[in-house]
Parts: sequence; structure tokens; C-alpha cells
Amino acid sequence: MNDSRDKILNDIRQARDKAQVSSEAIPEEQESLPGNPDELWPRFEQELVRIAGEFHILEDLGALQALVTGILQQLGTNEFAVGRASLQKALGANDRPRPVLVPETDPVERRTLLDTTKLAVSMASFAIAETGSVAFLYGEKSETLSLFLSECVILLVAEKHIVRDKTEFFRRVRPGTSLVFISGPSRTADIEKVLVLGAHGPSRLVVCCVRNALWEELS
Repeated sequence: MNDSRDKILNDIRQARDKAQVSSEAIPEEQESLPGNPDELWPRFEQELVRIAGEFHILEDLGALQALVTGILQQLGTNEFAVGRASLQKALGANDRPRPVLVPETDPVERRTLLDTTKLAVSMASFAIAETGSVAFLYGEKSETLSLFLSECVILLVAEKHIVRDKTEFFRRVRPGTSLVFISGPSRTADIEKVLVLGAHGPSRLVVCCVRNALWEELS
């Protein structure tokens, strides 16, 4: 019995040693992404589209208003939710479709509103070029809850707030900060391996690179 056990352990050690030698002999190749935001955004768009997201670059407030109006027409509704008063003010001008400010205090009212509102517009914290993900630092619940309840979500990210990868992202974030990563619309393939969008959250995710001047205007 002991001889058999020793032989098995010896075989495992030999296999482990061979694997280590093999991995050391083949250096790992890591893609080096640029650091300039103008070069990182095309990579972000590529990765976002790969995971069924949509991408836009917004030069001014008119472009944002046109995007929101177009999506509202597609959804067949006139109302949409926003998490910030500054967004409500900017997007509610000129008799355009009415933005509804998500309540900050009453959780029942907040959930009911987002459950019945097909579109929500939120301001995200960072975009991650390597994965096409958006990072959302938890602050007011009115901002974060929209990521899970509305049918379609538009996430606005400042042009300057893009990072190469999660390593760079975590260098910028204070330890212990609560956050969530959003990578494309909600999806599942649990049933017969058929991909279904919107099973556990929004079925459509639109990420917008907002020029820095517009970002300051919206903030």
C-alpha cells in the first residue's frame, strides 16, 4: 500500500516539475495598451461591441439630447430616469422628453419608478479599455439602482476617465471603495445554452464617451 502511494506521489511531483519547466520556458506575452485616452477609446469600443454593448462619442449637449430622444422613440415612451439633478436640468430643456429624477430617500418609490421606466441615464466613474467594462463607484443609490432595473441604460463616462486595465483602475481607487463592474447588457445561457439578453437586468447598454467640456457641464 505504501509503495503504491509513494509511486503516485512521485508521479505527481514529476508532472508538476515538468509543468513548471514548460511554463518557464515559454514567456507570457502581455499586450501593451497605450496610455493616451484618444488611443484607448477605440480599444474600449471594440471590446464593448464584442459583448453586445453600444458605443457613442458625445461632443456636446445636443448630441446627448438627440441620442436620448432617439432611444425613447425606439422604446415607445416619453419618460426616462436620471440619478442627478444636473442631468435632469440639462436634459429637460426645450420641451424635450421629460427626465424624472430618481428619489434619493424612499427605496420603495425609487424601485417602483425604475421598474416602470424603460430608460435610465447615469454618470459612471471609469471605462476600462482592456475589457470594455464600465466601473461604477457606489455613491447615491439613485444612480446605482438604475443599472439593474431599467430596460435600457445609457452610461456616460468622461473622456479623461478611461484606464488601460483593472490594475490601473485599482491604483486610482481608494482601498475599501464599494464598486461594481458593468460588462455589456445582462445575459444568461443557463437554459439549453441559448443566450438571452436582459434576464437579470437591462437588455441594452449604451456607453458614451463624453468630451471633457460636456462632462463639466453635466456635473
